[in-house]
Amino acid sequence: TGASGSVAGAAKAGIDLINISAAPSPVSSGSAVKINAVFKESNATDTSAEGNGSMITALATILDSNGREVGTVSLSQTSEHEYSGVWNAVVAAGEYTVSVAASSPQATGTFENALKIDVVEATADNSGTTTSSAPVVTD
Repeated sequence: TGASGSVAGAAKAGIDLINISAAPSPVSSGSAVKINAVFKESNATDTSAEGNGSMITALATILDSNGREVGTVSLSQTSEHEYSGVWNAVVAAGEYTVSVAASSPQATGTFENALKIDVVEATADNSGTTTSSAPVVTD
C-alpha cells in the first residue's frame, strides 16, 4: 500500500497564508508601513471554506535581528481574503522579521518569518520634505 500523505480521520481545517507584503519597502525609520496578508481557510475535506464567511483574526509580530519583539499589528479584514494593518516603524534602521498568527473558529495557522521589512534611516530624500529649526538665510 502507498502512503497518501494523510491519515484517515486526522484531516482538519487549516489556514494558509497565500501572500504577504509590506509597502512601502524599504520603509524609513519613524514612518508607517502597511502589512497586507492574504489567507485561505480550508475545511477538513480541503475545500475552500469561503461559504461560511471568513471569521479569521490575525496578528503580525515584528521582531528585530536579535529576535526581540518590537511591535505587534492586528490585521483587519479589508476584502474577502485580505487583511491589513499598519506598523509605525519607530525603530533603528535594520532588517525586521514579521511572523503571523491567524485563527478562526475552525482552524489556526502560524507563519514564522513570513516577511522581512527593511527599515532605513530617515532622510529628506525618503520623505520628500525637509524640516529645519534653523532659519533659512539667503544673501
